Parts: sequence; C-alpha cells; structure tokens
Amino acid sequence: MEPEQPASVNADGDIEIAAPPEVEGEMATKRFDSEDSDEGMKDKMAQSTSNASIDFEALETDPPMRETQINLGRMGTLQFNHVTSLIGMAVLWGLAGWCMADPTGALDKLLEWRAGSALHFTWLYVGTRPVFFFFIMYIAFRYGDIRLGDKDSKPEFGNMSYFTMLFAAGIAVGIFFYGVSEPLWHQSSHYYANSDARTQDEIDQFAMNQTLYHWGLAAWAGYVVVALAVGLAAYRFKLPMTLRSTLYPILGKYTWGWIGDFVDGFTIVVTVAGVCTSLGLGAMQIMAGLQRVGWGDNNLS
Repeated sequence: MEPEQPASVNADGDIEIAAPPEVEGEMATKRFDSEDSDEGMKDKMAQSTSNASIDFEALETDPPMRETQINLGRMGTLQFNHVTSLIGMAVLWGLAGWCMADPTGALDKLLEWRAGSALHFTWLYVGTRPVFFFFIMYIAFRYGDIRLGDKDSKPEFGNMSYFTMLFAAGIAVGIFFYGVSEPLWHQSSHYYANSDARTQDEIDQFAMNQTLYHWGLAAWAGYVVVALAVGLAAYRFKLPMTLRSTLYPILGKYTWGWIGDFVDGFTIVVTVAGVCTSLGLGAMQIMAGLQRVGWGDNNLS
C-alpha cells in the first residue's frame, strides 16, 4: 500500500502521524514522546494508525519502487532500478566519453566550471558547515537516546572501529594529500597573508586555522547529517537504504516515483565523482613518490 500521509517530528521532539480526512471522531494527529522511542515506538505508531492510510509493515516488506530483475542462472538474480541506473550511467558515461573524445577542451571547460563554482558558491559551503555542526550537536543532545536500529539492537562495531571506517571512507586520502601542502598554500593564498600588517606567526596561525576548518568537525558534520538520515530511514523504519528514503517524510508516496528515481540517479553521479576524486588524489601522490625515488616516469603526472 502506498503511503499518503507521511510521519514527521515536531519542534518538541514528538513524532506525529497525520490521519486522513475521512477518519472521523479521532484526533488529527497521533503523538508519541521521543522518550518512548526505544520502548516500542514503531509498534505504537502502527497500532495508532490502524485506520489510517500508512501501512508500515507493507512498506517494509514491499516498498513500491521500480525494479527490474535479470536471471543470471547460478549467479542468482540481478535486481536494479532501471530508471535510476540509466540516469547515473547516462551522465557518467556521457562525461567520460566527452573527456576521451576531446581531452583538452573538456579539461578547459571543467576547470572553468570549477572556478565558477568556487566563485559563486563558496559562501554556501562556508555558511552551511557551522549550520550542519550545530544541528548535529542539537540532535545529539536532544535525541541522542534514540537508536537508529530496533529497540533491542546493539552496535555491530566499537567506537574505534567506526572512527576508523569513517576516517578511511571520508578524508583519508585527502588529508594525506593536503595535510602538509594546504597549510603551506594558505600562507599566501588570501588577502590575510598578503597584508603588511600581519606578522609571519599570525599568517601561519591563520593558515592552520583554515586547514583545520576544512578537515575538522565542520567538515565532518556534512557526512554525519547524511549518515543519520539514511541510517534512521533504513534501520529504524526499514525503508530501502537509498537517499530517496530520507525524503519520505516530505514527499510521501512520491518518494517511490520519478522524483525519487532522479534523486537516486543524482546520488550515483555525485558518489562516483567523489570516489574518483579521492582515488585520483591517491594515484597522484603514489606517482609523485615513485618519481621522487626514481621508479616512475617523470613525464607522467
């Protein structure tokens, strides 16, 4: 059954389930305190909406998403969303084909686009980092007792293991590549460093502050926001582990239509782009090291 009235969390931390108009004699919303989140929150939600249009059990077992199945014999069955896959493949292969057909022109245009993005959207990056950070702090202190999984679930890994995985997946290659070069670059990359009124110590300190801002808690906040949203949707509400599921409280049944397909297709594109960037930085660093010791071709970069 397709959901029509999505759930939401109000400003007081209470979970609300909107009842359909045809249900008479009942309150417009059902509320549950967040303190009961680990005491069968989801069971209460399902019981209280027995007359409503939201069917969480049906949504868990059979989410109404597009799906194509291909029988591979002994290898099993290949299942995928053909619309989402086509969106991602069309953009990525189109970009790859353009770069192979016209390397010089593609490089110039991509550099132009990158410079334009930095010129016009740097304010957005700088402004959203502290917003994400303080939002995460609020979530941690206000809803930190809510488990992302079932009420009896236990963490599969320890804190150190989680930190290691986050570090490796998030910033490992980047921080090795820029860990030394970025502070040195910030010594002369901005107006603060070029001012005659600054001492060298002040310039160096400002360069380190810039680097720590890029690789510190503010940068990690963006990763955590996405992780919390996907984790809550997938492990608490048993929705498909896709980015579209995080929009279910907003989009409702439209999450499983073409809007959700576009969201997931765009997610594939930006994920591959991010992974390629990290792998490219690692390859450049390895090649530079091989050239340094005389094991690599100096004509390669």
